[in-house]
Amino acid sequence: MARLEARLAGQETGVGQKQAVTGEPATAHHEPPAVNLSTPSDADAPIGPGADEEAAYLATQSASENAPDLSTNRAEPPADKNLPPLETLLARIPAETHAALDELFRAKFTVVRRVPESAFKS
Repeated sequence: MARLEARLAGQETGVGQKQAVTGEPATAHHEPPAVNLSTPSDADAPIGPGADEEAAYLATQSASENAPDLSTNRAEPPADKNLPPLETLLARIPAETHAALDELFRAKFTVVRRVPESAFKS
């Protein structure tokens, strides 16, 4: 790190120039430090949390108060006899819009349901 700071400050020179202020001779390149392959290193360690750490984290997340309550959204609204048939509603959608929905989202209309107001954000 000190050598990098010295080089950035303009104190260390390149090959064929004067010796650096730090006292090290200028060389063509620096050899990387030798790696001892017989001992385990941090590179052999798994990336990320262990199984126990992950299980503990997931347990705290499932008990979190920020988790949305999905049980209220799963209830089916009661069948409404006043809803129009699907074919009538499909006929009201312009052909260009219907084609764009099909192309972009592969949207298929299958059933007519009334959505409760509680499903919408306030």
